[in-house]
Amino acid sequence: MDDLRLSIRCSSACLRESVEPYVAERWRDAGGRSFGYSWQQGSQYGIYIDSVGFFITTSGSFHVTGYPDEGVPDRYFRDVFFHTIARWLLQTSCWDCLHGSSVVTASGVVAFCGPPDRGKSTLARAWTERGATAYSDDAVPFLVRNGVVMAARLPQRPRLHGGAAVLFRESLSPGSEDGEASEARECIHDLESTLRPLVATYWLEPHPPGRAKISIEPLRSSEAFPLVLSEAHFLSLDDLKRNRKMVDNYLALVQSVPVFRLSFEWNLDVLFEVVARLEQHQRRLAGFHN
Repeated sequence: MDDLRLSIRCSSACLRESVEPYVAERWRDAGGRSFGYSWQQGSQYGIYIDSVGFFITTSGSFHVTGYPDEGVPDRYFRDVFFHTIARWLLQTSCWDCLHGSSVVTASGVVAFCGPPDRGKSTLARAWTERGATAYSDDAVPFLVRNGVVMAARLPQRPRLHGGAAVLFRESLSPGSEDGEASEARECIHDLESTLRPLVATYWLEPHPPGRAKISIEPLRSSEAFPLVLSEAHFLSLDDLKRNRKMVDNYLALVQSVPVFRLSFEWNLDVLFEVVARLEQHQRRLAGFHN
């Protein structure tokens, strides 16, 4: 079973001096800014995230022991685990993680992907107002099983900004069905039980002049592949075996899951109209496949 397990222990202060000699690689964001580092000591792997703490695991394991920095709440520490560390762990096995948000509907999992600030999280959150279930906010984990692309759920709280954060302000409040506000220091998330078919992927693009207010266009596999691959979470360009696995998974995704270009005039007034169009589009797809 693919269970992600986080065990939170004492403060990170006990580890700092012992890991410094083993620091191997700095972690950097899309802007090139360092936000942590990783190291390996024998079969043990460790990651430090600035102002958060240490996450330590062993080769082939999904069990992580966490050591928060002083003053870091357990809930925030768990959020970082599921937003950042989980996707790294998953990619060490048969999984890959698409940078995007997803919901699950009656037909299966629907994913939104694209560069930052295109409304992925906002669209997913809006769809939950009409009956969909939130599945992931920052990384859509998926694998290929018997030729079918299956996506899983990650308990990631939506990270909304600006007007969307105001509109859906209740999503920022404490508590959820996953017990994120719990004081328990042991957290287990069973991925296997959440597996559902990935039925569609929408690539979000800025609305071009002269196009209909809401536009949904199918993409050929050859068009979709470089787009979705550009939003893959990956570990290192130097790991050829793992990257070959990643490329194979994304090829399977675009060859068996329809990918669509979605563009619309971005403002909150049109948000639920977009969701209604997406629901209609999904019903047509389901009717076509049936």
